[in-house]
Amino acid sequence: MKKILEGKSWETKFMGYMFSNFNLSEDIKRENRPVFVDRYIHSTVVSHSLFMGKKVIDLSEEIVEYLDLLLPDYVIFLDVENNVAYERMHNRGELTENDKLLESERKLMDKFREGYLTLLGKNYFHEKGYHIIDTTNLTIEEVLNEAASYVRKVTQ
Repeated sequence: MKKILEGKSWETKFMGYMFSNFNLSEDIKRENRPVFVDRYIHSTVVSHSLFMGKKVIDLSEEIVEYLDLLLPDYVIFLDVENNVAYERMHNRGELTENDKLLESERKLMDKFREGYLTLLGKNYFHEKGYHIIDTTNLTIEEVLNEAASYVRKVTQ
């Protein structure tokens, strides 16, 4: 999807990703079993609301009202300090188009974080709850262990 939408307007990207989220939602509805997804609709709403000049809440309300998306029961939000996030982006290799944009406009990272936290606090895109893991000083294994512990807790 990223390759197809590269270079397109933010509005076109938003529609493409929303279509992808809608299709994923329909697939999950048919499965009727626990499903774990990465970022799902949260990323689409937060990033595109910023780039299209809309408030996260306004765009969220439109999506909830007009689309019959399956919402996750629970969300795990991986939080990180900005300087650590930039270091990790560089350590993983080639920067994506979005990584470069975030790095060139450092205040965007704060706005992304605020947008995610706003969605979590308003219960727009989860049904039962959320858990925030501050990954700043944790190893990948420690993050995985905390996430797994939360999943076990809420699925018992």
